[in-house]
Amino acid sequence: VCMLLRCRPFILVLLALAASVPVFAHEHRITWLNDDLAPAFINVGPYQGKGIVDGVVAMYQEHMAAYEHESVTANMIRILEMMKLGEQVCYAGFIKTPEREEFIYFSKPNLVHISNVLIFKASATESLLQHKQTASLAGLLDQGDLTIGIVQGRSYGHGIDSLLAAVPPDDPRVHLSNWDDMERLLALLDSGRIDCIIGFPWEFSYTIRNRSNKDNYQVAIIDEMAGEQWGLNFVGCPRNEWGRAAIEAI
Repeated sequence: VCMLLRCRPFILVLLALAASVPVFAHEHRITWLNDDLAPAFINVGPYQGKGIVDGVVAMYQEHMAAYEHESVTANMIRILEMMKLGEQVCYAGFIKTPEREEFIYFSKPNLVHISNVLIFKASATESLLQHKQTASLAGLLDQGDLTIGIVQGRSYGHGIDSLLAAVPPDDPRVHLSNWDDMERLLALLDSGRIDCIIGFPWEFSYTIRNRSNKDNYQVAIIDEMAGEQWGLNFVGCPRNEWGRAAIEAI
């Protein structure tokens, strides 16, 4: 008994050290999230992992040698949910908004991108633009008989986000896609289930690059994005101590 009592402090120290090792290792592991936003992230095909933001993430991983890194694909709804839950994840393709800053720490800007445009069938140009060169999102919503396709959870810039936020849930004027890829939205446009899409011009161009019907589509600048033609990309990690340390390391 005496031997056990004398050894107990040593045993407790060993147990404490053993318990601390996986915690330490876990604290220095980052799961990098990516979505189907080609060519920012390219998740399939011969250029898999060679997207624009993929390259930025690779540089961060090389710089952050003290961390273990892995990559997981998720849609934007899941990405935001994981941020809110405080999981040890980071995403390098965020647009920063006041709402997101409530639960996300952001890095300094890492990329500049061209802002979102309206994408539609060329045959619908007159009805959507009303003899203008640009599109009014407010005007399209006021028409009441059009359906605009967007990705659920994505930020499109303040001018667009503020208008979309005022649209009630399940309103037929806005189709919310749970999938991030442009291919699915274009399929809805082609089938007539939606009338237009809000998306990045480079995302659209990449998606149709090998199509023979490129001339079937048209794009237009959105009036509400005046002054926001260019946007900034940020890395985001959860707003907790782990996320703060990760952003400082980035």
